[in-house]
Formats: sequence, C-alpha cells, structure tokens
Amino acid sequence: MPLFGGRRPGPSAQPAGPAASPVPAVPAAAPAAPPGGGDVYGAYIKSLLDYEQARKSGLDARAAAVVATAGTLVTLLFGLVAVVTGAHSFVLPPTARGWLIAAVVLFVVAIALAVTVTVIPLPYGQVDFKEDPSQLCQEPASTASVHVAEAQLALIAIARRANAKVVVLVFLSGIAELLALAMLAVAVILILR
Repeated sequence: MPLFGGRRPGPSAQPAGPAASPVPAVPAAAPAAPPGGGDVYGAYIKSLLDYEQARKSGLDARAAAVVATAGTLVTLLFGLVAVVTGAHSFVLPPTARGWLIAAVVLFVVAIALAVTVTVIPLPYGQVDFKEDPSQLCQEPASTASVHVAEAQLALIAIARRANAKVVVLVFLSGIAELLALAMLAVAVILILR
C-alpha cells in the first residue's frame, strides 16, 4: 500500500479490537477571505521597500569593490615606484612625477569616498507607533494593514533619500578611481619612454 494515497483505506484495512482507533475528522478549512485592494497595495508597497533594501545592498557591494580595486592599484603603484626607484641609474622624469602624485591623491579620494559608504551608516529610519502595543493587537486586520502600509511608505521615502546620497558617493568614488587609473597610465608611459 502506498504511503500517500488518494483514498482512505476501507474498513477491512483497519485492525479490529481495542487497539483500533477511529480516524480523526479533518477540520474544515476556513473559507479564504476575498482579496481586497488593501492586499494588493500592501504587496506592492512591500515590493517597493524590498527594492530599496536590495538597492542599498548593491550600492554597498559597489563601494566595497571600489575600495578593493583602488587598494590593490595603490599597492601596485607603490611596488612599481619601489622597483623603479631602486635602480641605481634611474631618474624619475619630472613630467611623470606630477602624474604619479595626482594618481595617488585620486586613489586616496576614491578609497575615502567608498569607505564613507561602507563604514558610516546612513539612517534608514525606523517605525515608531504612537499606540501602545497592547492596543495594536486589538485593532482589526484592516486597520493594522493601513498602519503597516503607512509605515512602509514612510520607510520607502527615507530609504530613497539615503540611497540617493549613497549613489552620489559611489559614483564620485568610481570617477576618482578611473581618473587615478588614467593618470597612473600616463605616468607609466612617461617613465617607460
């Protein structure tokens, strides 16, 4: 006999005697409430909040990538300078000196902007209910849904403002890193020439 069947076994399959127990009745499922506009809007608002939270995570990851790549490039830059200046006959061309200094400064700026994003937390808000928690539990579900939707809408506005600030910092750190890389490339070309 299969473990999960579509039918209940008949009376002949049940053991007879005192060990036999009646099959418990399955309680009838409560009828589902028809979905209303609140359910639809609630799901939509929740998806907007989830999007802003995912956007924040993505921006944090981009900032961490800028820190990692800029740190690696600065390390390579110092390694290059150490190898090149270690040669007895090497003289750094005066034209390359300014490009190297500018590259180092821009790498430091890129790292500083990206670290600002990852280390200094921006306030993303929290929900403060005016009512006592015991009163909240007494509210009907429709009223609670309205309160939750209002709170989520407030959090979405706060998250959007904070994410907009983070976007600017990540963008500027990426630009600084690209400029530093370009200046480093010019300096290396001038050194090798």
